[in-house]
Amino acid sequence: MHLHQKLIVFLSLGLFSEIALTDTPESVALQACGRAVPGQEVVSADVLERIIYFQKIMEQIRAEIGRPVYEGFDIGVENTSQREVYYLTQSMYRKADRLAFEWTHTKIRQPVAVSAVPILPQHIFMVVDASVKRLMHIKQVLGISEQVSDCLVRGSIQSTAIFETVLHTNRELNILLEQPVLPEKIIRQLDILIAYTQQLLSIFPEQRKIHFPIMVRRKSPKDVYLLLANNFLLIEKIFHLSRFPIMTLRANDIKPVSSDIYDLVMILDSELTFLLTHGNSLTPITPTTQKRGKKKFSNVFQYAKFFEAHLEALLAKVESKPDWLEPGNKYD
Repeated sequence: MHLHQKLIVFLSLGLFSEIALTDTPESVALQACGRAVPGQEVVSADVLERIIYFQKIMEQIRAEIGRPVYEGFDIGVENTSQREVYYLTQSMYRKADRLAFEWTHTKIRQPVAVSAVPILPQHIFMVVDASVKRLMHIKQVLGISEQVSDCLVRGSIQSTAIFETVLHTNRELNILLEQPVLPEKIIRQLDILIAYTQQLLSIFPEQRKIHFPIMVRRKSPKDVYLLLANNFLLIEKIFHLSRFPIMTLRANDIKPVSSDIYDLVMILDSELTFLLTHGNSLTPITPTTQKRGKKKFSNVFQYAKFFEAHLEALLAKVESKPDWLEPGNKYD
């Protein structure tokens, strides 16, 4: 089976496996939505339509359970790609799945996979449609019978507009969740990012040992978020040196919660995964170690500092060898 005929799965949390496509991605996505137009190409406008449909159902649920309206905080993004949108919708699905579990006591391990080939609108559409299905289950349990209308979106839709819509949607989901994303879950994902960075560093010789930092007490979600935003800037420099495009992300006046941190970690995941899959000789890995016990944000900050140290080491290597991911390059 050729690379373009299957979805290569390597993400974390044990939710994913390799699945072969029995139909084109386009027709699979459209059938998931229930449209009677198999074979028609999914475009970005279709993705935005489905996200808005998701938002309408989410608003019905918010009103039904009496949760406040999301007020928001300012994060500036520019030049996002389909890749970054895809990973943010993965975060949206996991939150929708968690919300459905809280209200229905069911949990579905959706076979949503990330492709090693360029991410296309149909891949994003399938994740959003899976998220819609989880909210529909909540509607049924809550006895919400009112239907929501479809929304018609036409024209060329930029990835940045979709990214911002998903980001806002994710923050609205944060308010609906009884249990926010726990620090332990963020640490698990950070541990994966550290392992990814270690593999990228293995391309270069003479690796110095990076020591695990001492924990600093009384760190807040904002401290963690700003540190990870700085980590994104390090990745941004690595991308620019390597002559790869990357989105621009700037955190302004923020009051993040743990779920916002998780969104940012998923964005970081998307960028490192791109670097891992760019060279065919690189194989993404998932660490098997489990971090036991209840954690606090000072522990998350500690892991984010460890991640930062790895990124700084990688940046130093790439500054001297900007062609590091060219085919056949391994610096022995």
